[in-house]
Amino acid sequence: MLTKQHIYAHTSQDSAASGGYYIACAADEIVCDTNSLVGSIGVVSRGFGYVRALKKQGVERRIHAAGESKAGMDPYLKVTNKDLARQRRLLRELHGNFIGAVKDGRGDRLKPEAAARLHHRTSVAAGTLRRRLPSALTEPSRSTLRKLQAQGAGLFDGAVYSGTAGIEVGLVDGIGEISSDMSKRFGRHVQLVNMEPEEPVDYGRLLRWLF
Repeated sequence: MLTKQHIYAHTSQDSAASGGYYIACAADEIVCDTNSLVGSIGVVSRGFGYVRALKKQGVERRIHAAGESKAGMDPYLKVTNKDLARQRRLLRELHGNFIGAVKDGRGDRLKPEAAARLHHRTSVAAGTLRRRLPSALTEPSRSTLRKLQAQGAGLFDGAVYSGTAGIEVGLVDGIGEISSDMSKRFGRHVQLVNMEPEEPVDYGRLLRWLF
């Protein structure tokens, strides 16, 4: 029975991957479409390096900062070992927080063994160039399975799943469509309201209008 405190996350309209899943996992129940994208429990930092391009054009990068770490990972300067170490530390910290939130939110509903098996099957398929192998050869040993589960393979490695596969690994509770599902739960007169982000106030324009 749903109570007023029951938090229900529905992702049928698009996806709940990465930051979207970070928010959704706080819900008591997650329902999605079969083709919704869920998971992507990981942290990524992307960028480009223009060091050689600038040097080739004869451009000199000049940067001044107060604080040893302030100008780290500048795309126009070479990445130092210290910069890389700091970035990796930050990514590990954020990833750990993400994993902790998912574990707290999903609890025993997570299926690490099923996720590890799916991860292993995918790895085997990729390593054999999609050749068909007997199922006995694609199943991991118990020791391999334990190792994969300890690593969070298939769950906490950034893997993305459809809604159907998300149920298999415990990231999702059920499949449904938001309008019909809400009607079944709360009656046919239930109303759905789209919440759009508020437009930021242009204080400069407001002050110009006032004065």
